[in-house]
Amino acid sequence: MKGNKVKSKKQSTIKKPKTTNKGNKVTSTSGQLEKASSAKGLAAAADLGEWGHQEITHNDIIIPRLLCVQGMSSMATKGDGKIGDIRESMNESLVGGVGKPVEIIPFKLERVWKEVDAKDKKTIKAVYPVISDATDKNYNEDLKNEVVDSNGQVVAYRFRTMQFYALLPGVSPLPHMLEFKSTSLRAGKKIATQMYTTNRMEGKSPAAKVFNLSTIKEEKDKQVYAVFDVSVGRDATAEEQENALMWFKTLRAGQVKVHETQE
Repeated sequence: MKGNKVKSKKQSTIKKPKTTNKGNKVTSTSGQLEKASSAKGLAAAADLGEWGHQEITHNDIIIPRLLCVQGMSSMATKGDGKIGDIRESMNESLVGGVGKPVEIIPFKLERVWKEVDAKDKKTIKAVYPVISDATDKNYNEDLKNEVVDSNGQVVAYRFRTMQFYALLPGVSPLPHMLEFKSTSLRAGKKIATQMYTTNRMEGKSPAAKVFNLSTIKEEKDKQVYAVFDVSVGRDATAEEQENALMWFKTLRAGQVKVHETQE
C-alpha cells in the first residue's frame, strides 16, 4: 500500500576494524596501526637530539659505592638483602655475593684512616689520608686502633682503609667505589699488589687486569660476618683501559662526589 509506506530509521553502526585472514590467523588492521605508532614513538624517544641539551658537569655526578651487606645492616634487617650480598649503594641493586662474583676493573686507590664512633660503632667521625713517608711531618703510618680523649677515654676506633675506584663491565657505565678494611684488607692488598707492582713490572697500566669480586662468610666471637674476596681474572680490553683512564683523570681533578652512606 503506497499510502501506508513506513520509512525505517537508519540504525547507528559501529565500524569494526578491518581484518584479514592469513591461513588460520586473523590479524587486525587497527592492531597493526597501534604497533606501528608505538614503534614510531620509541624511535623518536631513542633519538637523543629530540631531548635537547641539558647542561651537566662532573660536579653533578655521584659515584655509587659497592657494599658488602652485613647481618645488622639496614638492607638485611628490612629484608631487602642478606648477609654477603654485594649491593649498589644508591638503588640497592644486587650485583654479586657469596659464590657469585662480579667483574671489576680497579683503576685508582686511596689509602685513608677512618674513625668510627666508639659507642654506636657506625657514625664516621673523621676520614684522612694515610701518610707513609717517614720524612713527612704528618707521618701517620703506625697510628693505634683506639682514639682516646684527654681523659684517656676511648671515643672512636680507627681503621686503615683501602678505597678503590673501579669499573663494572656490563653492569654500569659509572665507576663505583669499594672499601677494604679490617679482615677485607687482605683482598685490598691483593688488588694493590697486582695494580701497582705486578702490572708495572710487566709494563702494563694499573687498570690492565679484571678482578672477580665476591664475598665469603667468616666467624669471629660467635658472630658471622661477610668480607670481600677477589681473584685475578682476564686482561682488560684497550677500550676498558681507555675508559678507566678517563675516569681516573676526572677523579684526580676532584670533580666527582661519592655517595655517602652509613652502611
